Amino acid sequence: MDRLHYSYPSPHDYVFNKLLYALRMEKAARQRYLQDPEGFTAAYAIRPEQAAALRSMDPLKMGAAGAHPLLGFMAALLLKMDTESQKFTQY
Repeated sequence: MDRLHYSYPSPHDYVFNKLLYALRMEKAARQRYLQDPEGFTAAYAIRPEQAAALRSMDPLKMGAAGAHPLLGFMAALLLKMDTESQKFTQY
């Protein structure tokens, strides 16, 4: 059997992935994060290295901190689209 491209997140990374899912699916969550990143992440009680990875907006760092690769990528992309909307067309 071929090796998977990525491994599934471990159960102890569930809260981090739940946060990323909220950022992916809810524009209001992205707005709250952009207004107060520390307060938003504190509400989820994620680990410091996960908060740092999220602040970096680097999907690879988020993945190394326990994020599912697609959640990290999509959260970063949508946050960027929300902050730099003039650079993106409607999707």
